[in-house]
Amino acid sequence: MVNPEPESRRQSAADLARAHGRPSLRHEGRQLALDYGDGIAFTLHPLWLRERTQEKSAFDPVSRQRLFEPAGLDLDVAIDDITRSAAGRITILFSDGHAATFDPDRLIDEAALDRSNDGLPAIVHWDRATEQQPPVAFCDLDEDAGLLEAVTCFLQYGFVLIGDAPVAPGTLKTIAEKFGVIRRTNFGELFEIRTEPAAEDLAYTAQSLPPHTDNPYRRPVPGIQLLHALVNTADGGLSTLVDGAYVVEALRQSAPEAFDILARTPVRFRYEGPGAILEDWAAMIELDSAGGFRSIRFSSRVDYVPALPPGELDRYFAARQHFSRMLNDARFRHVFRLEAGMAVMFDNARLLHGRTAFDPASGARHYQGCYIDHDGPHSLFRRLGGAAGRTSP
Repeated sequence: MVNPEPESRRQSAADLARAHGRPSLRHEGRQLALDYGDGIAFTLHPLWLRERTQEKSAFDPVSRQRLFEPAGLDLDVAIDDITRSAAGRITILFSDGHAATFDPDRLIDEAALDRSNDGLPAIVHWDRATEQQPPVAFCDLDEDAGLLEAVTCFLQYGFVLIGDAPVAPGTLKTIAEKFGVIRRTNFGELFEIRTEPAAEDLAYTAQSLPPHTDNPYRRPVPGIQLLHALVNTADGGLSTLVDGAYVVEALRQSAPEAFDILARTPVRFRYEGPGAILEDWAAMIELDSAGGFRSIRFSSRVDYVPALPPGELDRYFAARQHFSRMLNDARFRHVFRLEAGMAVMFDNARLLHGRTAFDPASGARHYQGCYIDHDGPHSLFRRLGGAAGRTSP
């Protein structure tokens, strides 16, 4: 349907216009070609264009949902005529008698979409090297500007710190609902992270926790976690974050065989606790259709590899050990103390989190936590204008 040169797929209509001027129009058979020269052209299918008509009568005024059925349009629809106004807009007369007017720049921007981020900020990978330190961004959420700063930082770096929050229990619910809808689990809407006798999860002990993602045994896995410190006077208990997406790419480059094994071997993740037995199968590294990073599931206390042939298991165990050592390498780890009144929001599909051990006899450590889904921050970013220009053509 859309076949621009690869380099043009990474450029907006404004970028292309600055470099090449306004595109010429060509009517090639049933197709519309927008040609910038230098081998950069977008060939648009007539039905792809026809279902993007923007007449007010074609859409519900509130929901912006179509009032017509695209699947019911004539599969053989063709372009009968094209005219261009002095302002540059194009009007297309289709063979079914419908006429639609388009801004060609908006057509090009949709045709050239980088489908890996849906108009969201580009991911910024980080480790602990001087030139790649993650930002320590404390954001004020009381104004839209602060919310946009917070959600932009989160989308770029996979986490954001929030400071000066009240230390009253339940404050985290107010914070989380600024970004999305809270996902209730068997641990509750808000769960308490503090030492407990007969703890149903290692998080409720004073032990150190290696880098891990939460709830890999769920389907779907909660996308985003928030933690809010109510009290933190104990010695130790430093929080740790690792950019799993960065480490996965480092693994792909340095140990491609290990990367391939972990990306194609489903393992069983299982949780057994009071009131819930949860299980799901997935590879530790999930890739998208183009082979890029999509998510990571890594929790060494709850994963069980199937009984593969011995040779395959030898390779799998070696790959997992190599990956685990990378994830635990201090050069990839961001370490900080979440003081009382601070909160952190991080991407559970991208970042791994953990903590150092702490001494419960030295003081108290009480956090509240919760989960939300990715679509909340994505919607907030677009709603606040962070994705300006990303509308339907």
